[in-house]
Amino acid sequence: MQKEDKRPVPNPTELLRRVLEHLDSECYRALIAAATDIEEKERGCNTPTEEFLSGLMAHYWTQNRRLTPNDVEGYLEHFENCFWAMCDDARHFAETYPEAFNQLEEREAA
Repeated sequence: MQKEDKRPVPNPTELLRRVLEHLDSECYRALIAAATDIEEKERGCNTPTEEFLSGLMAHYWTQNRRLTPNDVEGYLEHFENCFWAMCDDARHFAETYPEAFNQLEEREAA
């Protein structure tokens, strides 16, 4: 879905300077935290919400800060397909490997 990158990514120093200018804004900090959380959790179709939001943000950036309803429609359709596919996959996995969840809890407790 992502189109050719038309904007260079800012260098870390420039990006940090821009971020620091706005750190007094609670809304801005929340937005940075949300974007960071999305990127840290994004695993493609296994995380459909994060993939959807990450894709929209990347599209916005690479298309010179342009996003149209048609652009969003394509991402939304992909999100819906991945969301329901992940639900089916999770149910199938839980039915096929019910013991895995007990083992997972034991591994997390260790």
